[in-house]
Amino acid sequence: MLPYGSFMKSILVIGGGSSGVELARALDDAGLDVTVVTRNPTFFWAIGALRAAVEPAWVRRLFIPYDTLMRRGRVVTGTVTALTDTQAMLDGGTVLAFDAAVIATGSAVPFPAWPRAGSVAEAEAEYAALAARIATAGHVAVIGGGPVGIELAGEITGAHPGKAVTLVESSPTLVGRHTSPRFGASLQRKLVRLGVTVLTGVPVVSAPGEAPVRLADGRVIEVDVVLDATGGRPNTGFLRPGLGDNLDAAGRVIVEATMQVRGHPSLYAMGDVVANDEPKTAIVAVAHARVVARNILARSRGEVPKAMHRATPRAMMLVPLGKTGGAAHLPFLGGIVLGDFAGRMKGKDLFVPRAWAKLRAVMPDTGSIGP
Repeated sequence: MLPYGSFMKSILVIGGGSSGVELARALDDAGLDVTVVTRNPTFFWAIGALRAAVEPAWVRRLFIPYDTLMRRGRVVTGTVTALTDTQAMLDGGTVLAFDAAVIATGSAVPFPAWPRAGSVAEAEAEYAALAARIATAGHVAVIGGGPVGIELAGEITGAHPGKAVTLVESSPTLVGRHTSPRFGASLQRKLVRLGVTVLTGVPVVSAPGEAPVRLADGRVIEVDVVLDATGGRPNTGFLRPGLGDNLDAAGRVIVEATMQVRGHPSLYAMGDVVANDEPKTAIVAVAHARVVARNILARSRGEVPKAMHRATPRAMMLVPLGKTGGAAHLPFLGGIVLGDFAGRMKGKDLFVPRAWAKLRAVMPDTGSIGP
């Protein structure tokens, strides 16, 4: 581990998701030696995954090659199995030394928010199979009333108007405590207008994906398809042997305001793995990445890192309902709620062209992605 005042040059980014890409590109552009280790050979734009559940042609647009991301650095396909303050061990035995490492391994989330398959062809097949099941189903249940579940219900009703869809959330309100209650109420009203049955304040006691859906109050909902949108768990198991004392009860990494791992100044964490009380969204993850970039660049000049991330339980959020509706939440004045026009900002193309541009890749002509 380099002392402050030393010059840091070799950076390891563990995870090739949105925050990892944001950070790797910034540090590579600044001339640092950057290595990204990712389990997947191609980047997956998860923000578009739920559209693929009803329009599987979207899948090919969501896998983006890493080839053009960095001009100097490299992307290594593999899994980090152990981490110290100066080295990472990969599956297969490779050891990578670094001056600083950034933990950006994200969360394990259920399909269809993330593909189970590894290759593009396999993912196309599994999303096509799901889309066919949804199309022929008489009744679909979505379990989980956070942003993912709400968006998924909106995609289904947008693609199949009139289809019976039930959204079940164990908490009293939709979205959760990271937004104003008005935001969840607004989205619930919109879902009901789309024909979705919304049940709140009742846990599901049947197994994930199991039909019929059994509720804690004794009700049984007969459905043809059950989709799990109950959130994920952080991919931090590899940290337990050496850094277990720096994980909270949920397995997330405890960090300082500089995004450095507590007690380990050569290690940083960002995105879903961070234990901060704030939404686990791409917007927050990218904000983390920008702070980490500033601090690593400061270290590369021999300076003390001073950039701070101020975690806030309330945050900006965009939740589309299909291609033409939805709502946005701005964390000002107790929470400002914007209507369908704000939802359309995301819903029309799910920011897919931006993702290709972020990786400096040329998006293939796969047909219109607009409304």
